[in-house]
Amino acid sequence: MRSFQVVEPDSGKRPSARYGHTTAAQRHLQPLYSSFGIPSESSELFGEESIYIHGGMLPNGSVSAELWQFQLKTSSWRQLPSSPLAVADHAMVSVDNRWLVVHGGQCDARHGSITIDMYVYDSMAETWEQVHYKAGKCDHVCCMYVRQEVALYVPYVRAPGSSCVCTICTYVRK
Repeated sequence: MRSFQVVEPDSGKRPSARYGHTTAAQRHLQPLYSSFGIPSESSELFGEESIYIHGGMLPNGSVSAELWQFQLKTSSWRQLPSSPLAVADHAMVSVDNRWLVVHGGQCDARHGSITIDMYVYDSMAETWEQVHYKAGKCDHVCCMYVRQEVALYVPYVRAPGSSCVCTICTYVRK
């Protein structure tokens, strides 16, 4: 039987309350080195496990571009470079325990402004990159990482009062 354990973060800096944000987990695997500085013969790996949260709606009604990393080993939060776009109700998926793909969402809560922008965060280089592609506007997507591709299920409405049209887009990391 599995059980859950409450993890109390340290008393340092932490993200403010929010909703409409996204969460993804990564495990950064590194080779276990012998005392001679070479990878061990068993090629064992150890990992630093992290949980990331991105964006969301803040208590003051603004939309956040913040990216935060919670490191499980140290139970501490670390603020990372913010994304180029503040969004809520968007999708995020971890790719190869290195990249975070962020897609779509609402840019402005008061006016319902929707974006189809896609950004990729490289957790090793700590940089953001915009990805250009064509798709319909949507206020929410389903994002999955399957067989080296990120699949996006994108529902959108062509015109007010018309039915919803769904597309599936794929993104392959080069």
